[in-house]
Amino acid sequence: MNHTETLAAAPGQANARPDDTARAPLRALRRFCRRKPLGALGGLIVVALLLMAVLAPWIAHYAYDETLRGARMKAPGAQFWMGTDNLGRDMWSRVVYGARVSVSVGFGAVLIANILGAVIGITSGYFRGGYDICVQRVVDAWQSFPFLVVILSIMAVLGPGLVNIILALGVIGAANASRVIRGSTIGVVVTVYVE
Repeated sequence: MNHTETLAAAPGQANARPDDTARAPLRALRRFCRRKPLGALGGLIVVALLLMAVLAPWIAHYAYDETLRGARMKAPGAQFWMGTDNLGRDMWSRVVYGARVSVSVGFGAVLIANILGAVIGITSGYFRGGYDICVQRVVDAWQSFPFLVVILSIMAVLGPGLVNIILALGVIGAANASRVIRGSTIGVVVTVYVE
C-alpha cells in the first residue's frame, strides 16, 4: 500500500471514527445498566429529582403554597394527581417544589462533608505523629455522639434555616468521610513517587 492509497483510505476511516465515538457513551451506559442495575436505578432517580427541581414551575399545576377554594381533602384524580391536603393545597405541586429543597440539602451536605472530611483526612494521614493522634481522638469523640443530638445542638446554636441544616448535616458526615480519606492518604503517602 503506497502513500496515495493511504491518503485515499484516510477520509473513510475519519468518517467512521466520529460515529464510533458518538456511540461509545451509549455503549458504556448500556453496559453499566446491565452490570449494575441498582446503580442505574439510583442514577435515574437522581436525574428525575434534578429535572423536577429545575423544571418545577412548568411541571407543577399550582404554586406550592396556593390554597384552592373548595378543594380541601380531595382524592387523587385528573385535576389533583396526588389529591389535596386539609388546607386545599395540591400535593403534587408541593412534592415537585419539595424536590428543590431535597436536592439542595442533599448535594450541599455531601459537598460540605467531603470538603471538610478531605481536609481533615488528608492532613491527618500525611503529617501523622502527634497531630494524627490528636485529630483522630477528636474524630472518635465526634462519632461517639448520636447524630440527632449533634444536629439539634447545632440547630439550637445557629437557629433554623436551610443553610444551617446543610451545615449541620455536612459537619456530621465529615467524620466518616475523614476516616476513609485518611486511610487512602496513608496508603498513597508510602508510595515511591510521593517520596
